[in-house]
Amino acid sequence: MLHSPIGRTSKSVTRSPSVRTRSGFFAKIGVVTAMVALISCNETDLTSLTSSSEVPTAPLTTSESVSSYNYSGGAYGTFAFVDNEQGFVRADRTAVTGLDCVTEPGVDEKNNVASVDAPELFHAGATLNGGPAARTSATIHDLTMLGGAITANVITATATTGSSATGFYDDPAGSTFVSLKVGAVNLTGTVAPNTRIDLPGIGSVTLNEQVVTRTDSGARLTVNMIHVVMSQNNVLLIPWGTNIIVAHAESGVRMVSGILLGAAYGSKVDGSVVRLGESALAYMPCNGTDGATLHTEMGAISYKNILAFDGVRSTARGIAGATRTEGEMTSTITGIKVLDGRISADVIVADAGVVSANGSLTLSDAGSKLATLQVDGVTIDANAPANTQINVANVGTLWIHRLLHTSTTIEVRMLELVVEVPNSYDLPIGTTIQIAVARAGVR
Repeated sequence: MLHSPIGRTSKSVTRSPSVRTRSGFFAKIGVVTAMVALISCNETDLTSLTSSSEVPTAPLTTSESVSSYNYSGGAYGTFAFVDNEQGFVRADRTAVTGLDCVTEPGVDEKNNVASVDAPELFHAGATLNGGPAARTSATIHDLTMLGGAITANVITATATTGSSATGFYDDPAGSTFVSLKVGAVNLTGTVAPNTRIDLPGIGSVTLNEQVVTRTDSGARLTVNMIHVVMSQNNVLLIPWGTNIIVAHAESGVRMVSGILLGAAYGSKVDGSVVRLGESALAYMPCNGTDGATLHTEMGAISYKNILAFDGVRSTARGIAGATRTEGEMTSTITGIKVLDGRISADVIVADAGVVSANGSLTLSDAGSKLATLQVDGVTIDANAPANTQINVANVGTLWIHRLLHTSTTIEVRMLELVVEVPNSYDLPIGTTIQIAVARAGVR
């Protein structure tokens, strides 16, 4: 079954601290607690399609409408890195939280850290942040950084993006400082966007840094309340080129004609005695792959007299756009032998595709194929109709080119053997062996 949205009820999760300690820069950090109600981005439920039906042929075209808004965002309290050392992280992101592939408002994730201590860089107590749908925020209390060069009682970064009757919008409202001091300069309230102040003997700091992107199909806003660039050698011995970000929030929304779903793998054995997981498992990212082909590969494998093959390659390719979304999942497996070679094939390809455009949705298995399939010495027509069933004596039923679908998903199982009677292979009744499986769809 292609993954369906997680029920929109909140649950409490206690995480271990999300900060790595390196060279003593973090002396302490509290336990992180999260409230989560998210839609998963990159995971697919690999069980059977519970609400599916067999389809006699593909492609299948429906008038199903799947256009939606894709909300995303992220926030963290503090982060420091060195540009001129290939991204060597001195102080990793704290209290990280994020949302992606969310299609409805009201979804939120919250994260907090009791305190952060990075000598000479910053000390922050009670770092809090979270994000409802396309609104994210990060709040820092009692900040001291760069040996006291910058201090503040409270800093809050907020980034909101959304859609209205007049188009997409972004809003940094809520991004404020309380009792901020930079050198001898006292600031409070809302500081003008992208205010730059020199830090003698250190470099510079940009306050309320904002990066905005707007298009006809979406908007994205990034807010960094403090962004220090170490551009000078300094008495603090912080490397030249270090970037320090405090209170970061970003959010985005864009119109898409479908959130992509998909998975593909070469083989799987599922039973009460023998279980072999999905070989060369590939997933479809919910926002697609920007047209690139992602792949997972696996070499030869052999398990007793149950299953053997020479290799597997599974791929994912997809584009999620405002007017057209398309995705394709494939799995190619070679040199297949099942049950001591009673079932064999040179090459099997499962290909599942989906296109959502112009108010209609097309599901297809074009590209799926069998090469030199034999069952108990009998060659099976490579063009055998979808959902062909063959009896395998003293074992059960072999499905050939099995197709299943919902209104927005398609699943291709090129071979699926269902054990139905006691047998000499010691496979319990109900065991299934799948070869070349691909699923694609949208939500």
